[in-house]
Amino acid sequence: MREINIINLGLNLLIFYTLYHIRNYSETKMRLGILKENMLKYNIKKIVISISGFVYILFTILIYTIIKNPLASILISFLPSIIPYIIYDVIYQYNMEKEQKQVTMLVALLSKWSLVKNDLIFCIKKVGESDIKNPIRKLMSETYIRINSGMSTEKALHQLEKEAFGDNLKYLVKNIKFSAKKGGNLVTLFKNAEEQYFKIDEELFKRKISSYRDQITIYVVMVFVLLIGVWFISRDSSVYMFYLQTSLGQNLIGVFCVMYCLGVVLTVKK
Repeated sequence: MREINIINLGLNLLIFYTLYHIRNYSETKMRLGILKENMLKYNIKKIVISISGFVYILFTILIYTIIKNPLASILISFLPSIIPYIIYDVIYQYNMEKEQKQVTMLVALLSKWSLVKNDLIFCIKKVGESDIKNPIRKLMSETYIRINSGMSTEKALHQLEKEAFGDNLKYLVKNIKFSAKKGGNLVTLFKNAEEQYFKIDEELFKRKISSYRDQITIYVVMVFVLLIGVWFISRDSSVYMFYLQTSLGQNLIGVFCVMYCLGVVLTVKK
C-alpha cells in the first residue's frame, strides 16, 4: 500500500508539472521559442537544470519503491538526471559547429559589401539578403530589423553577440562593435578578419577537428561502458543478487552511478 502511495505521488508530481506548463502556455511557448530560435546559454541552462531536478526527484521516488534503500535511490537517480544535460550538450555543440562553419562565409560577404559601401548597416542588410544559410542569415536579418526599427547599432550588435553560439562569431561581433564605436575602416577590418578566419578553417580542415563529432563519440563510448556494466551484473545470478538485493551492493551501485555521472560531466567540460 505504501509503495502504491509513493508511485501515485510521483505520478501526481508529473501531472502537476504538465498541467502547470499547459496553464502557462504562453510563457512555455516563449521559452521554447527561445530554445529554438536563440539558444541563449543562461535561459537554456536554467531550463535544463529545472528538468534535470524534476527527473532526479521522480526517479528517486520510483527507485525507492523498487529497492527500498533510500541512500541507493538518492545516488542511482543521478544517472537518469544527467540525460537532459547530455541532450542539451549535443544540441548545443551541433548548433555551435553549424554556425562556426558559416562564420568565414559571413566575413567574406561583409568584406565584399564593404568594398561597395563603407557602411555597417548596409553590409548587414546585404548579408541578410544573401544565400548564406541559417543560423547566420537569420541572425543578420534580425540584427538589421532591430536597427531599422529604431534600436541603436551598439545595442543591436550586443544582442547579436548574446545570440551567437561560438567564440569565433562573438569575437567578430566584438571587433565590429569596437570599429563602429570608434569609426574605424570596415574594409580593413573585414579584410583582415577574412584572412584570419580562412587560416582557422584551413587548420580545422587539416586536423579534422569537430567538437560535435567528438562529443558524439564520447557519449557512444560512455553508453557502451554502461551497457557492459548492466550485462556484467545481469549475466551472473550471484552478482545480480549481491548488487540488487543487498544494501551494500545497492549502495555500491549508487556510488558507481555518482562516479559515472561525475566522469561524464568532467569529460564533456574538458
